[in-house]
Amino acid sequence: MTKVDDSEVETNAPETLQDVSKKDTPRIYEQSEVDVSAFTSLTGTKLVEFYTKLFKYPLIDSNGEQIPVNGKGQVDLIIDDKGNVIDVVIVKGIQPEIDKEFIRVLKQLPPFRPAQVKGKNVYSKLRAPITVVFK
Repeated sequence: MTKVDDSEVETNAPETLQDVSKKDTPRIYEQSEVDVSAFTSLTGTKLVEFYTKLFKYPLIDSNGEQIPVNGKGQVDLIIDDKGNVIDVVIVKGIQPEIDKEFIRVLKQLPPFRPAQVKGKNVYSKLRAPITVVFK
């Protein structure tokens, strides 16, 4: 039970973080810890086509013109044991609005082949570069 404005509300949420069992949260393996790394079938030109199709350049001025920004950054893709990208973490950003757009697009990547440890699929973190070249 949780009190809200002097009334009690029934919830399933734990009262504190100490109430959360560690086995409820799967371990996320670093690439150096897995036997087989996660990988996507999209490589080379297919990956570029995927980005080009989905990425919408977010920086537009009041005249409707794109504001040029170039840059390189890094993201961590969190991939579950089924190969789905479940989270994207900006490690080194380019620009806040561009970073948000990369997160949106990368969460739409088709499933990866998941990482494996001792023959079992596991959650993993995959670091990847991101680049914006304004033309």
